[in-house]
Formats: sequence, C-alpha cells, structure tokens
Amino acid sequence: MDRLLELKYLYVNNNQLGSIPNKLCLLQHLCELHLANNNLKLLPHDIGYLTNLKKLSLPRNQIEELPEELCKLCNLKVLDVAGNLLTIFPTKEITARYIMDEMTSNTINSIFKHYSEVKKILENASKCAVCGKSFLNTWLECVTFVDLTRKIRMTSPARVIPVRAFLCSYGCFNKPGHHYYGIATP
Repeated sequence: MDRLLELKYLYVNNNQLGSIPNKLCLLQHLCELHLANNNLKLLPHDIGYLTNLKKLSLPRNQIEELPEELCKLCNLKVLDVAGNLLTIFPTKEITARYIMDEMTSNTINSIFKHYSEVKKILENASKCAVCGKSFLNTWLECVTFVDLTRKIRMTSPARVIPVRAFLCSYGCFNKPGHHYYGIATP
C-alpha cells in the first residue's frame, strides 16, 4: 500500500468485493474511487479520511446505510449510490452541514428569505460542543458536569450540576481532552 500513496484514481468495479479494506482510506491523494457492481454491504468509517475525494461511485452493491463520515468529504462532488439497498440516506444532513459550514447566518437569511421551509430547517440546527460545527440531527446527546463554585458564589448544597450538550459525530466524542459523557437510552 505504501507504493500507492500518490494514487489519484482507483477503479475496482466488478470484483465481487465484500468489503473495503481500511488501508484504502489512507490514500490521501485519491480523487476518484469506483466500486460499482461488487457485494459491498457497508463503507468503512475511515472513509472520512479521503478528504480529496471528488467522486465516489458505488452503484449496484448491497449497501443499506451510509456512514456519517461522508459529511467529512468536503471536496466530494459526485456520490453515485444507485441500485443499492439504502434505507437511511443522510443527504439532508450532508447538504445542511455543507451550507452551514460555508455560509454565515446573515448570508443564509438573505439567500433563503424566499424559501421559508429551508430557512426554518437550518435555523433549528445545533452546534457541536466539541468542534463547534453545525448539524441538524442529534447524533450524540451528552452531559458535562459544571462546578458552580468556580462560576458563582453560592450557599446551596448542590455544587455540581449536569449540563446537556450535543456532539455532531462519534469522531468528536472520541477526541481526547473534552469532558462530555454519552447518555445511554433504552
């Protein structure tokens, strides 16, 4: 794989592949990845490391769900997933994240003033407590504990309180250095 680090185009169509090796996601210069007519059921979460990817062609596989890490592919222009078994397709989330990352709230208001439904959707976005980026769907609800004695002078016996926070991805949740704890729900 070391000899392929400069690879820009990879065509692996019609090979009966059942999975994509994680090492493939180390090809940082890859611009196009073609995996049509295979037996892929899922994409690796490491796909988000292919940040130079402009075209991802996955038609006629067995993919049921796309990973949230596709949102990290900021140069992606073409995503072909025709003929798969998709039940969850995060296009609304991907589109909204792109718009919110690229535009300020003033720009969003002026561009979408005639599209009140789109504006309303974007206004309901949350900000990730770790990276600060906007997102629509609650990916991970967390809690952090705030020591009130450091913030205000008080005489109450309650010195530490839980504060609710949202994170945009498991990538942010797994980053070191923050004090957010996942909330388990039944």
